[in-house]
Amino acid sequence: MGRGFQLSTGRVIALGRLLLASLFLLAIWLELGHPAEAPLEALILSVGYWFFAAALLVATWNDWWADARLAGADQDPEHDEA
Repeated sequence: MGRGFQLSTGRVIALGRLLLASLFLLAIWLELGHPAEAPLEALILSVGYWFFAAALLVATWNDWWADARLAGADQDPEHDEA
C-alpha cells in the first residue's frame, strides 16, 4: 500500500476552502452564462471569500504555528465558556 495523501490537516482544510470558493465562482459563471448578469452582492461575496481562502492558504501553508493559532489550539481550556 502507498503512503497516501501526506498533507497536514490544516493544509487540507485550506485547500478545500479555496476549492470551495473557486467552485462558487465557477457556479455563478456557469449558471448565469455571463458574470455581468450575476447580482453584485453574490459576486462581491464570492470574490471576497476566494481572497479570504487564498490568504489563509498562504498564511498557513509553511507555518504550522499560524495554522495552530488560527485553528484555536492555543486556547486555555480553563477559560472556555462551555
